[in-house]
Amino acid sequence: MVVRLTDHPVPLVHTQIEFSCRHHHVTFRVESDPKAEVGSPVSGRELQTIVSDPRFLDLVRDAIKLPLETKKPTNKGS
Repeated sequence: MVVRLTDHPVPLVHTQIEFSCRHHHVTFRVESDPKAEVGSPVSGRELQTIVSDPRFLDLVRDAIKLPLETKKPTNKGS
């Protein structure tokens, strides 16, 4: 998926891929530098190649086992 942000004076582009892994939603996104005013440095096809690599999937599995952020508790019923 390629997304164009039109609320910026110069349309910026980021490339993003989303998939499921072990019942988790994974989003991998590469953004351009807003100061450089250029598009994403990688294409959707290149991201697909990256996320298909077993080493990247090992990284995702490790992040699922040891997340850097904890889930925020929800206040149900309030």
